[in-house]
Amino acid sequence: MARILVIDDDRAVSSSLGAMLEYEEFDVVIADDGRSGVAAAQSAAFDLIIIDIFMPGMDGLDTIRAIRVRDAVVPIIAISGFTTRAGSLGEAGVLARAVELGATLALEKPFRRREIIGAVKSCMETSQRASRDKWEKTDAVLL
Repeated sequence: MARILVIDDDRAVSSSLGAMLEYEEFDVVIADDGRSGVAAAQSAAFDLIIIDIFMPGMDGLDTIRAIRVRDAVVPIIAISGFTTRAGSLGEAGVLARAVELGATLALEKPFRRREIIGAVKSCMETSQRASRDKWEKTDAVLL
């Protein structure tokens, strides 16, 4: 069973995401902010991480940076529901910046269940293919 870490300060969003993902038979861990999300990512292995961008304290962009320092390959889906915020880049800019920093995909809230589940499954399939390709290349070198 694949493990997914959801990092979002909005309990309604994280609970909804958790329920949707558990229904799809994923093992879900929820972190309420960036710092606890980074701590969770450092203490356990995850197959995918979903990160909200605008959170108090450590925002999603800083969280992506911190996670990428330790794990360059775990798929990350960045999510955001704010279209503007004082001093920010705006929705498109923030989500594009998240991808520049290492997010695999970025989705604007609100999203439909099929969109987030489709994104999760797509990221998981891409990650699994990359792992298989890596092992096949390693096997070829050893032969």
